[in-house]
Amino acid sequence: MGAVPHMRRWVRWLLVPALAVVAGVAVATPSQAATGTCSVTYRVLQAYPNVNVPDAAPGMVGEFTVQNTGTTTLSGWKVVAKFALGVVVTANWNSVEDTVGLLTRFGPYDWNAQLVPGATAEFGFVASRPSADTSTGAIRVCTAL
Repeated sequence: MGAVPHMRRWVRWLLVPALAVVAGVAVATPSQAATGTCSVTYRVLQAYPNVNVPDAAPGMVGEFTVQNTGTTTLSGWKVVAKFALGVVVTANWNSVEDTVGLLTRFGPYDWNAQLVPGATAEFGFVASRPSADTSTGAIRVCTAL
């Protein structure tokens, strides 16, 4: 028996952009070539424990911004992020989140999926973390749909 159809899409969706980033090559997947391109930025809004909450478990609040960098309206977008070992996303807002291993995939809701050229969509998350590392590692890929 073959792989479950949705798993093949999941693997293809993760591997093509991830391999392109690891190899340091810009690759336009068929969906990017046909509909547009996007970029993603990341920032840590808060890392804790901090001086105001010394007994809190280690965690962080982060935010991503997706921007349509193409010339056509995007019908959707997806972001893949690789967090440090042990980081677990416990809540998120303005996106649908799915984690497999070290890779976390974020996608839009219907109301924030479409982006006209130059427009942005912001979404964020809360995560637990075992160390001071709040980075997203080397992989932060935005795929235009």
